[in-house]
Parts: sequence; C-alpha cells; structure tokens
Amino acid sequence: GAIQKALRETNVPGDQLIMTWEGVKFDENGQNTGVRAIILQLQGGQYHTVWPFDVATQEVLYPIPKWAERK
Repeated sequence: GAIQKALRETNVPGDQLIMTWEGVKFDENGQNTGVRAIILQLQGGQYHTVWPFDVATQEVLYPIPKWAERK
C-alpha cells in the first residue's frame, strides 16, 4: 500500500543523518542499503566508537585488559 510505496521512494543522503550511514534507501526486498554498522567499546566507563576507523573516537583496546587491571 501507501506505506510500502513511501518507503520504496525514501532516499535520505548520509549527510542528513546523525548516524554514520551512507543514507536511507530501501531495495526491492525492503532492506536499507545505506546502513553502516558501528562498533562501540566501553573504555574508562564511557562508550566510544572504535570502528569504522574514520569516525572512531578512541582506538580499539586489544587485547582487553584483565578485570583486575581495568579502571
């Protein structure tokens, strides 16, 4: 119906989003082809983006310190 048609016609460029996605555009199967995953890591009690590297706020801590060594 009308909702499916509206979704098929949706095309929001990445520069208009707060996420690191390339955009919002749905293919014939209803999947958003512009999605871009992010990976967060808890460091010093706060979540930080560690991937993709071009938007990372911290470097990946690897290997992760043992519990007794964590701050």
